[in-house]
Amino acid sequence: MNHSPSFCYIKSVTDLPKFFVSLEYAKKLKELNMPQKSMWYHVVHPTGTHSLHFGNPLLEPDVWDKDSEFYSAYLSDELIEFMPRCVEQNNKTYCLVIYRVPSAHWPMNFMVEYLNTENHIHLLGFEAGSTKGYLPNALAKALVHLIKNNLLTP
Repeated sequence: MNHSPSFCYIKSVTDLPKFFVSLEYAKKLKELNMPQKSMWYHVVHPTGTHSLHFGNPLLEPDVWDKDSEFYSAYLSDELIEFMPRCVEQNNKTYCLVIYRVPSAHWPMNFMVEYLNTENHIHLLGFEAGSTKGYLPNALAKALVHLIKNNLLTP
């Protein structure tokens, strides 16, 4: 699987954040013991600034200040690999569904939810618009919910 953002969609450096989980969600996922293995990393420097780095910065210890912090900057496809296809709760099965929804504010707006296909009851649903419009953040928000509610163990 190709884990590089598709540069045909990147018009400027300001477009990069839409491809990666935000630093906020990267920190939450690390706190919840999600594996820190991704193609890209958020690097928080001792000065408080932060940058994106391609490749594992832990393999280059001489390059980074010893007080730098590293968080996986997951891409959508990396996060989807962690998502269970279905989860069980109260003797009901809910399956992962991801789809685009129209939005005037977020042109790439997605819904990430677990849906019971028998009666269309939602276990959880996160619209990307509620997470700054980006699919990686909606996926991360769903993963945080699954882990905190013991529906997934990292």
